[in-house]
Amino acid sequence: EKDSVSIDSPSPKSPLDYILIDTPGQIEAFTWSASGTIVTSALATTFPTVLAFVVDTPRCAASVHTFMSNMLYACSMLYRAKLPMVIVLNKTDVVGCEFIKEWMDDYESFQEALDDASSSGNGHSEEMAGGS
Repeated sequence: EKDSVSIDSPSPKSPLDYILIDTPGQIEAFTWSASGTIVTSALATTFPTVLAFVVDTPRCAASVHTFMSNMLYACSMLYRAKLPMVIVLNKTDVVGCEFIKEWMDDYESFQEALDDASSSGNGHSEEMAGGS
């Protein structure tokens, strides 16, 4: 069949516990394309599969709107793939991730950061509202 993907199971003597696969292209193209669905389904039916969504921590620190966009992308992937997901916060040696953990645990804290960004002009709020 033209659209099928064959993935062989590792041999019983395989020394690998985990395999990480970095999918090609932009998230929207992979997540919502037919080929992305085929690859994801082939992996999930052959191996225990978990999605890892990598968040650029310094970019989220610079803009609460970037954090919000990342979480919406993660939700869309979770919805589309119907697989477990882990959010991975990268570059935490450059910028700590406590603020993200707080926003994820406490909606009021996130809403306060969003309100502050909107009222102060931080977080590109004018740009997102269509201003220049």
